[in-house]
Amino acid sequence: MGEQTEARTSFTVPAQEAAYRLVVDGERGAPATLSTRVSGVWTYRSGHVAGGTPARLPVYDDGATWTRAEVHGPAAVLRHPAGDGYVSLRARAVDGSGNTAEQTIIRAYRIRPS
Repeated sequence: MGEQTEARTSFTVPAQEAAYRLVVDGERGAPATLSTRVSGVWTYRSGHVAGGTPARLPVYDDGATWTRAEVHGPAAVLRHPAGDGYVSLRARAVDGSGNTAEQTIIRAYRIRPS
């Protein structure tokens, strides 16, 4: 449909149902030391809604390598390495209709040895 560099934008799309993919990347530098890069990817199907009002659609090495976390219900168990550093997070979700969401946060939080 298009590409924008503004943080907040909108696109006009056809009324018929179709598959869409939204990719968002953000980066910030010093003095920030946490969440220095964030990206998200959403794929979904959408179509016309009634009325005239638009409807809204519902790592420890800076992401060089990834390790699967143990998931227990709504919680994930993260195993931190020894020493200090930063944790990066990546998540992916798929619903019963095949819609997906992915999010990556580089330097989500800092760890320090106790």
